[in-house]
Amino acid sequence: MRRRWWLALGRLAAVQLGPPLLLEVQARLGPLPHELLSRTDAAPVRLTDRRGGLLREVALAGRPSHGRWVSLEEVPERLVQALLAGEDQRFFEHGGVDWLAVARALAQNVASGHVRSGASTLTMQLVRLRRFPGGTRTLPAKWRQAVLARRLELHAGKRTILAHYLNRAPFGKPLRALTAGEATLLAVLPRAPSRYDPRRGLQAALRRRHHVLRRMVKLGWLDAQGLADIEAQPIVIRKTKPPSAAWHFGEAALRQVPEDVLRQAVEVRTTLDPGLQREVERLLARHLRDFADTGLHQAAVVVLDPRSGAVRAWAGSGGARTPAGWVDMVLRRRPPGSALKPFFYALAMEMGDSPATVVLDEADAPGLPPWPGRPPPEHGPSSYREALAGSYNIAAMLVVRRVGLHRAAAFLREQGIAELPQPDEAYGLWLALGAGWTRLLDVTAAFSAFVQGGRAPWPRLVDRVHLLDGRRWTPPSRPARRMFSEQSAWLVMDILSDPDARYRVFGRDNPFDLPFRVAVKTGTAGGLTDTWVLAAVEQAVVGVWAGRTDGRPTRGYFAMDIAGPLAEDVLWALRRRAPLTLPPPPERVHRVAVCPASGLRPTAACPTRRAEWFRRGTEPEASCDV
Repeated sequence: MRRRWWLALGRLAAVQLGPPLLLEVQARLGPLPHELLSRTDAAPVRLTDRRGGLLREVALAGRPSHGRWVSLEEVPERLVQALLAGEDQRFFEHGGVDWLAVARALAQNVASGHVRSGASTLTMQLVRLRRFPGGTRTLPAKWRQAVLARRLELHAGKRTILAHYLNRAPFGKPLRALTAGEATLLAVLPRAPSRYDPRRGLQAALRRRHHVLRRMVKLGWLDAQGLADIEAQPIVIRKTKPPSAAWHFGEAALRQVPEDVLRQAVEVRTTLDPGLQREVERLLARHLRDFADTGLHQAAVVVLDPRSGAVRAWAGSGGARTPAGWVDMVLRRRPPGSALKPFFYALAMEMGDSPATVVLDEADAPGLPPWPGRPPPEHGPSSYREALAGSYNIAAMLVVRRVGLHRAAAFLREQGIAELPQPDEAYGLWLALGAGWTRLLDVTAAFSAFVQGGRAPWPRLVDRVHLLDGRRWTPPSRPARRMFSEQSAWLVMDILSDPDARYRVFGRDNPFDLPFRVAVKTGTAGGLTDTWVLAAVEQAVVGVWAGRTDGRPTRGYFAMDIAGPLAEDVLWALRRRAPLTLPPPPERVHRVAVCPASGLRPTAACPTRRAEWFRRGTEPEASCDV
């Protein structure tokens, strides 16, 4: 009997003392990672433009968010007290791991059947901020955090650990000169930064603060009158907004840097052109003011270098004019309307078609699906040049049928233009009219192919990253994608930059009646909610989206009317910097006289003839039979 009692007592002692002893041994055996108490990364990461000018400073997880290191003496006492009351009441008593809290949490978790408490101390939270910024709740990770926390306590004093935690925790604003009400409210943030962010849910943060204040009273750090005074202080939440449209660009640029690189970064040098960015922001803001009576709510602009894919300007929105005012419309997927038509025409030319090929623009043409309502305007037999420049809808659907639905859909997916998550049949020939949603950034970069010999670069936002140890990280280069042959790309570009072909539908008084040629395609989604313009020259490719984010239409305005003027303004801004040009005809492209009515060689009976461009080997051999 006595032996069984001793065995049971031994098992209980092993269960209770085993983990602490094992953790103590592991903590004393290894060295302290230097980065746990390092202050070499005390400053936020500098996000800069292509010339090194500061765009903004970025506070990362585990990095100070207040610009410089703050000593413990500068931190309001109420913030420290509220932090300890809410997160780690026994901070000055335990050795990095609070085994009493562990036992209590284990009992609560077993009783409730799910994880209610993790028993993390402030020292463990500091370890997580410095070594596990992505966060993890697995048991092995928790054990590693506990070992490092105990090791940290063996090498550093409590005040040093507390100072490092206060400088690393996600308070989101400077710690100096806070009122008692602000300090105690901010103290609840580290537990759940998103849940208790007062800008998102003030009442949840106040409820958590009240709970913490009552703990402070219980601990003797605050009396009832002090609690009442703090809760009576008014809370003024100043909702900050991004300082400029470049904010969207900065967020996207940071996502292009791997997390492990970003943690060691001193400066992220981007591709943004500061002068062009300011001009684009100014033009976008003016455009929204000038077109306010059209029902236009938002617009976005992106400008890329078509040779490298480097983003030179990025305005994701024009400000908080609507509830979705700070949504980045450069990255939001929207219906592109007719903006994708040039890609389908280029695929057809890869099959041997030419700008002179004739397509039947009639609603009852063979192979078309039934129209859900009134069919679009009909133009009869039309050349590719006329149909693409005039953006004929029926003709574009027949071109997709000519290319093949599966080939057209596969092309959009493979080239990163659209995701198309549904089966191809779900889009059908409506793919020609914008059934597959896309992002302004993706389609603008792909549009570069028409002025770059059929190759399009992938968008690039980051030039290089300077690291803490003096090294430099450069994003891996991604070769430009081959989309079409040089000849097919140039033929489509020639159509899109042909003012005479454009005049037939859009008239001479359109935004792109310019003293220089530019390859332009517009797109208007059904319902007039989304309008697009893509414009390319050798020096730049411009993408513009204009419309509404609430699903309501603009007041009867199409892309040429509402997005066109903004694209025109951006082109003029580029023209003031340098001449804008288009590439010359490539080899194996030449002109042949044809009859516009048939696309075949003219005869004496043809009333007119046109010198049309062809890739050698695709010229018509037959004579006109109309």
